[in-house]
Amino acid sequence: MDANLIPYYNFVTSMQFPQCPYILEQESIVKIEPSTKQAKRAWNKAQIKQLYSSTKDYCTLTGKSFEFLTYEDYVIISSFTDQSPMQCMKKIREISATGSLAPGAWSTAEDELLTTLVNSKVKKWGQIAEQVNKVIHSGLKIRSGKQCKERWLNHLDPNMKRDKWSESEDLHVLKLYKSLGNKWSEISKIIGNRTDSSIKNRVKSLMNKQKQELKFNENKDTFLDSIINKFESTLTK
Repeated sequence: MDANLIPYYNFVTSMQFPQCPYILEQESIVKIEPSTKQAKRAWNKAQIKQLYSSTKDYCTLTGKSFEFLTYEDYVIISSFTDQSPMQCMKKIREISATGSLAPGAWSTAEDELLTTLVNSKVKKWGQIAEQVNKVIHSGLKIRSGKQCKERWLNHLDPNMKRDKWSESEDLHVLKLYKSLGNKWSEISKIIGNRTDSSIKNRVKSLMNKQKQELKFNENKDTFLDSIINKFESTLTK
């Protein structure tokens, strides 16, 4: 057995993972292709913690550091997850950049660059994401245009309100919801300083709360009229 491969073999076999991409055969390491995995859309906290712990152990045993891990290394590391090697590589790069295991965490450097790019009038979120990935993540596709847009609107845009909703705002958004339905982006444009996601969440929260208070089971329009009338009567007192 090649002495350089012993740490890899010991590490993989010690984890007792049944789909290990390396097997011992006739006193040599034989590489077999890992099974194709369908990457999940999102990581939960437990998965991220497990990946980070496995990657640290792997680096300790192989003498490598996070920044020098290759795709081949992630083929081994991914054997202990239900994610693909590329997804594991992206997540570790993201953790290294943000310094946090929290899902969806952004680093200060990312926020600063995102703000600079938005203020430079780059119009397309895809182009902004491309620059963030190029400068911060060495070209690896960590951030998407959608993520950059949501980060800006929900956390960084100084023109967006993130404080408590007033009763007059609630009344306004309910009236818009009655006339426009689930067109959250259009409602957001009319209101001007609330994101479409915050508007959607606010409407759902109001509907659920009032449904319990009014104990109303009729159709949506009649129910909305009742809520709107309640807010109007409160504001005119």
